Amino acid sequence: MSNSPIWYLENIDLTDILCPRKQEQQPPAHLTYKAGEYINIPNDRSGYIYFLNSGKIKIGSTNAAGKEITDVMLFRGEAFGLLPSSAERRRKDFACCIADCKVSVVSVDEMKSLFRDYHAISRFFLKFTGSKRLEMQDRLESLVFRDSGTRIAHLLVEMGKRKGKQQAGGELLLRDAMKVQELARLSAGSGQRVVARLGEFRKENMIAFSEKNILIKDMERLEKNAQKQ
Repeated sequence: MSNSPIWYLENIDLTDILCPRKQEQQPPAHLTYKAGEYINIPNDRSGYIYFLNSGKIKIGSTNAAGKEITDVMLFRGEAFGLLPSSAERRRKDFACCIADCKVSVVSVDEMKSLFRDYHAISRFFLKFTGSKRLEMQDRLESLVFRDSGTRIAHLLVEMGKRKGKQQAGGELLLRDAMKVQELARLSAGSGQRVVARLGEFRKENMIAFSEKNILIKDMERLEKNAQKQ
């Protein structure tokens, strides 16, 4: 993972708080982006925090060899941006839309006001720093101690728990799941390995998938595969 100053929130839906009707004095800017567009790139000036109202965004960087590294994938109700100590601070990572997106943009000063008015947000940020450290440790351990096939299973388990929609039969549906290349970047593997591993999981009846969706049929067995080293 890159040494990035990018912050991203997970598991907190702020879209209602950021609704202009609830922010009459200083409504946030609401912007739309097309798939493939960059919201920010390295060396952009910081000073704003972005809240994803719809769509899907990847946060990543490019290494010295020019290879793109995807650090995290974000979905509706999540946020990213920078909490800089100086308005002149520059971004190190990029944020790119991999689906059409609607984004609310809030300045750091406006965010400070939200901290005062919405105590749940300030409490979340206090817990956030600790939880991110644990998540980064888990990600590093996955990269070091798991092979690429096991990392793919681990990634599917994480996605299922975060964004899976419970179905009548107990399965978890991941709608508009990321493309093979994005799965490869997140799992630090190759596209061919991802395709082969997904095929193995489907053959063993742990998942089913189409061009856009992934259905996790047996989370328990998938988790066992994710724990293998």
